[in-house]
Amino acid sequence: MPDNDPVEALLAQKMCRARRGQNAFRLALRLFATALAATLLLGVLGGISLIRGSSMEPALRDGDVAILCRFGRPSVGDIVILRGSGKERLVKRVIALAGDEVALAEDGVLWVNGQPEARGQTRAAQNGVDFPCRVPAGCLFLLGDNRSASLDSRRLGPIPQKQIIGRVIWVIGRR
Repeated sequence: MPDNDPVEALLAQKMCRARRGQNAFRLALRLFATALAATLLLGVLGGISLIRGSSMEPALRDGDVAILCRFGRPSVGDIVILRGSGKERLVKRVIALAGDEVALAEDGVLWVNGQPEARGQTRAAQNGVDFPCRVPAGCLFLLGDNRSASLDSRRLGPIPQKQIIGRVIWVIGRR
């Protein structure tokens, strides 16, 4: 009988290569499926937004990238992304909810339901909202953390919740 060792070795070598190829294909398929699932989940449940401007400094800076959650109602203190005019997106902090009363003292202290707002002083905007202001149903009172450089509810008035794109849940990096 002829010696089959070289033939068996050649077959084993080819089978090993075939398994490596199958494993690489399976890995690539898994990576693709994971990326597709992450993209779909992010698109349905949340989103990504590039922060533009200085209105939320120091919490968020121009060029930061934020992950959003589209579900749930915003709470006081949440940072939200909203539709501005045209395709513009604004980023602001929720200061008061529907039914809350917002007042601005002469010394610049903002009061919400008779309690001073903790994030510093501000001033009224020219041609803006009259204080005290009761936030209507379905609206939020939003301000930028950098009050001197922010177009917000002091000028725009209470913002309808339907303009909210999502709540910032994570800042993943700076550009």
